[in-house]
Amino acid sequence: CYTGILPGMLVGLWITRDVGIVGSVYWLVRQETVRKRSNQNQDDINNIDSNSIVVMDPLNTPLKVEASFMSKVNTTLQIGLIALGIAGEVPSIIVPPELMTSLIWITAGTTIGSSLGYLDGSALKKTGNK
Repeated sequence: CYTGILPGMLVGLWITRDVGIVGSVYWLVRQETVRKRSNQNQDDINNIDSNSIVVMDPLNTPLKVEASFMSKVNTTLQIGLIALGIAGEVPSIIVPPELMTSLIWITAGTTIGSSLGYLDGSALKKTGNK
């Protein structure tokens, strides 16, 4: 992106997707953690301080994220596109511009597709932690 190998908008899309996933997963896990904690303490439900609940404690977190197939394909395409972009900067390696353009559009599409796949919550699985 900095040297013009990849479009800044594509890199921004990648970063936005990842920040969105981390933020939404944190929020969903927090909601589930507060709900489980309040169900355990039915007698004392009004005294639960939701700000004092540890959310990202792996031993107590009730949900975990599992990457979808589309997300795995997207990650593979991102790494491949970055590698191809770097390889294209080597003077003895010629990367056809049509290949880069195609991969950029395909990667953008899988980034959007995998982002939409996380919106329904299907990537969150119950861990069995209480």
